[in-house]
Amino acid sequence: MAKHALVSEPGFRLSLHPYLGILAVLLGGTISVLDIRLLSLGLADIRGALGLSIDEAAWIPAAYNMSLMFIGPFSVYLGGILGVRRVLLGACVIYSVSSFLIPFVSSYWAMIALQVLAGLSSGTFYPLTLSFILLSLPLTLAHFGLAAYSIAILFGLNFGSSLDAWLMNVVSWRGIFWNSSVMALLIFICVYFGVPKQPLPKGKKMPSWRGFFYWSLGLALLYGAIDQGSRLNWFDSGIYAGLLASSIFLILTAFVRRLVDPNPAVSIAFLLQRNILILGAVLFVFRISILTSTLLIPQYLQKCSWIER
Repeated sequence: MAKHALVSEPGFRLSLHPYLGILAVLLGGTISVLDIRLLSLGLADIRGALGLSIDEAAWIPAAYNMSLMFIGPFSVYLGGILGVRRVLLGACVIYSVSSFLIPFVSSYWAMIALQVLAGLSSGTFYPLTLSFILLSLPLTLAHFGLAAYSIAILFGLNFGSSLDAWLMNVVSWRGIFWNSSVMALLIFICVYFGVPKQPLPKGKKMPSWRGFFYWSLGLALLYGAIDQGSRLNWFDSGIYAGLLASSIFLILTAFVRRLVDPNPAVSIAFLLQRNILILGAVLFVFRISILTSTLLIPQYLQKCSWIER
């Protein structure tokens, strides 16, 4: 229904190169997962090259992941008011430039700021490419888009180790960020030619951004608390306690705002449908099961190597 309604709007047309759009889905999903993998694998090399302490180095991937967590839900709002194509094109440019500049900065806080920009821009790829599949692809091609969307997760996780080793041996730790910069340019080309244009809404009241903002920021802070909790020794650290308390407050605020002033852009009845709940549960279990091979086993082996030393 949403697809047919969107196509009927004046000025909207299907992409002339839908397969480039599918390639954008594959690259966008891959880069979202691959960059996280490369940062975690190459963090020790980055720390050694820049002379950072353990605490300083820990915030480099944390800043990126927290920004990515923030923009994930909020990009749905941006895509709704600006159009998927406009948001993705702008995000590709910002991500490519920020990733390219990171190895050249000498200030630690400048690096963190660029990591935040990189996370905010790359975080739009995963949710908005899914919107492209659901709204813009004809039914005869939608299954290819969904397949590319699914493959991107496994490909990024499994290819990350080999790519990190190659970049460290052939290029340097800078290759982690330059690789992202090049991939973002490829996504820009695919989005430009493969994702159809969509007219801006005219004469319509824009949905409020506040609920999305509270929810997104709450999730970002919650991720930061969970990610840094073990290193900071949980409630013994004021940073952890502050992140956790702020995240809970913002998430509760988002729920209260939903009850007081519901946002028409979000349909709770749709999200509570049986098929949506089953799909969400399957994706959750799938992502948790992936952690066994991508996170738990490598960290266990790393801890064993420390004990042996």
